[in-house]
Amino acid sequence: MKKIFYLFVFIILFIGKASAQYVITVHSISYYPYTSCSFAVFKINTNSYASGLSLQTYYGDGTSDITPIADSGVVGGGAEYYHTYPFSGTYSVKRVLFYGSTAVDSVIETNIVDNCQTLSLGTFFDNNGNGIYDAATEYSNYYGCWVSVDSNGITVDTFYVNYNWAYAVSGSAGDIYTFRAFNYGSSPLSTIPATAVIYDTLTFVVGAHRTKYFGFDCLSLGYGNDLSEYVSTRSSRNRFDASVSIARAVCNYSADTLTMNLSPKYNYSTTYPAPTLISGNTYKWVFSPPSSVEFVYVTGVVPGVDLMAGDTVHSSYCLNTPAGDPDLTNNSVNEVDTVRSSYDPNEKTVSPSGILAPGSGTALTYTLKFENTGTDTAFNIHILDTLSDDLDVHSLKVLTATHPVTTCVLNNGLHNVLKFGFPHINLLDSSYHGQCDGMVRFTIKTKDDLLVGTQIDNRAGIYFDYNPVVMTNTVTNIVGWPAGIEDLSNITVSNIQLFPNPAENELTVKIGKGTFTTISVVNSMGQVVMKQEINGNSTKLNVKALPAGSYYIFVKGNSGVKVERFQKM
Repeated sequence: MKKIFYLFVFIILFIGKASAQYVITVHSISYYPYTSCSFAVFKINTNSYASGLSLQTYYGDGTSDITPIADSGVVGGGAEYYHTYPFSGTYSVKRVLFYGSTAVDSVIETNIVDNCQTLSLGTFFDNNGNGIYDAATEYSNYYGCWVSVDSNGITVDTFYVNYNWAYAVSGSAGDIYTFRAFNYGSSPLSTIPATAVIYDTLTFVVGAHRTKYFGFDCLSLGYGNDLSEYVSTRSSRNRFDASVSIARAVCNYSADTLTMNLSPKYNYSTTYPAPTLISGNTYKWVFSPPSSVEFVYVTGVVPGVDLMAGDTVHSSYCLNTPAGDPDLTNNSVNEVDTVRSSYDPNEKTVSPSGILAPGSGTALTYTLKFENTGTDTAFNIHILDTLSDDLDVHSLKVLTATHPVTTCVLNNGLHNVLKFGFPHINLLDSSYHGQCDGMVRFTIKTKDDLLVGTQIDNRAGIYFDYNPVVMTNTVTNIVGWPAGIEDLSNITVSNIQLFPNPAENELTVKIGKGTFTTISVVNSMGQVVMKQEINGNSTKLNVKALPAGSYYIFVKGNSGVKVERFQKM
């Protein structure tokens, strides 16, 4: 009898000991500022890990589910999972840790779902005049308008809407938000609705809010058949890549033509789509039937010995339309690119780069490029870009993107975070050249009267499906003239030749036409680290003693000031 009793006690103690081996050590419920307002993020950690650990969560809204615990790879196990609540409010959440079918630990938490919502706005051209956005035939163009936002009759914000904008708001159920379109053209414009006002009421019910659109009557725009193009190039020692996006601010499209002159340093390799005509290094595309947005991808290869890093590559792009274009300033692009030894396919660029004039705000144009370098299709992509506090978020405009994109400005409690969403992008893998790349370009102004020396950094994180974030390079602008260089009103970025670039010991500065007297070398902090008189059209600089990094060459004289950047190895 004693043996049976002791055996029973041993079994109880063994089970208790086994159960006590697994406990919840850390648990949290949070909300990422980068997702929708009601998207709760649940995290949990255990003191140790074993196969068979799982967690059942009762969310307090009548639903529950089971999440397996994974090995953390360090100490214990963990899990991160998500839940969307249908309504705002306060919920009691219970989480129960199981080892097999045995409950071994539990926690109870209070989750307050914030009263916030994402309201979506878009723009379109009313092609058929029915006053309704017909998604199949009326593309949401990048032609847009400024919108003022009223909450319960009080103006709270202004921003620029084109294509699709997700606006994050907060408040109580029943609050009415009013969006008023303004500054949408130089002449009277027929809008849909005719009042140019859209209303949305907060409900905090998942799926209750649909995208609402401002429509434009193309014939009243006063812009006619306005074409515009945006070009992005990358030059390496043996390869050249260009992407061209073309937008039409018009309802009735014509068979427009793009002409590209490729640098003779490269031979044609592939394009997507195929050109209509090839003559030497000149390529033409006739878009028929046309759409509101066109994209062209071009690749060239070096026919012989690889180019030298620091060499320059020239290419040009010109748009023509048989319907006539009232604004030709955005129809031609001349690109001067610097050959690089290598580049990351996921990168960020800014124009203008380097040093900015102080005073009133400067419009910066940021370009984000991404490429699916994997071996499978990327189904959903989003980009998070933390904006500098020295940028005016209300001046933000999306210029173009290679795929339909949703834009949203969020706040993580410290900074404004710009989110670009590419849902259902289905970006093909790297074996499909010209179909595995993507790009989005936007412009934003610096704030007025920034202090001289203010540094504006920007980088972004690119998320391909559920893969880890891919961070881009950092681009930097500095406000103010370099110390020792007077305030100059006619400073320009030039095509003066610097070689070799990058330079290790000696840098040659070759200057074209004009009268110039001095060369100044300025570091990334705006400090003049070297100054030298100009000797003819070609001047050699001894840069051996300079620390490695980025520098700017300021060439000054009666012909003004030219600026060019070089890299010290």
